[in-house]
Amino acid sequence: MGTAAERIMPSLGPRETSRDRLVRAAALLVDSGGGADLTMEAVATAASVSRATAYRHFSSRHELVLHLVLLAAEDLAADCFRLMEQAHGSREKLRVTFDHVMLTAVESERIKLLVELGMSPTPETVQEWTERVLGQVVKDGQAAGELRTDLETDEILQWLGEELIAMVRMTHRDFDFLMRRSHNFVLPAVYSSHEPPRRGRKK
Repeated sequence: MGTAAERIMPSLGPRETSRDRLVRAAALLVDSGGGADLTMEAVATAASVSRATAYRHFSSRHELVLHLVLLAAEDLAADCFRLMEQAHGSREKLRVTFDHVMLTAVESERIKLLVELGMSPTPETVQEWTERVLGQVVKDGQAAGELRTDLETDEILQWLGEELIAMVRMTHRDFDFLMRRSHNFVLPAVYSSHEPPRRGRKK
């Protein structure tokens, strides 16, 4: 039947490093049971590595959790790009991105644990993510007259990044509250006064 660790996390083969196993084990433990029982010892056991090996790769549980969240942020960026491909216009692309980030924040055990530990990605990390995911959207929106042109592109991106991290920290609020906040206050702050034409409306 195998050990408990093997039942929790079967091996992916000889190419998987001890660091890879630690990250995968931590992700499985957090996603399946939250962070209450997440310790370096538990992660090392689930990964079938020694406690010393675990601490050689990650100096603390805090560092390991932050690494998990940064990996999740990459998956989140890919999801947002896919969603935006189906959206029409910069305003809709901003809305679907904010909605998806908020829904992920509310449902993600990794983000909840990060907030519980009083940790968060650095402002520079959040800003880099915002610029990478939404930079072209904002530029296109300004060019099309959907977004404000009295503000610099960087100013809009900074506002969006600051609001994203603020709302991620509100994981104790429900999704509907966060969605109303973004739709009614956060995003309209960067909309132009021009109302873009509705798709499919006859002239």
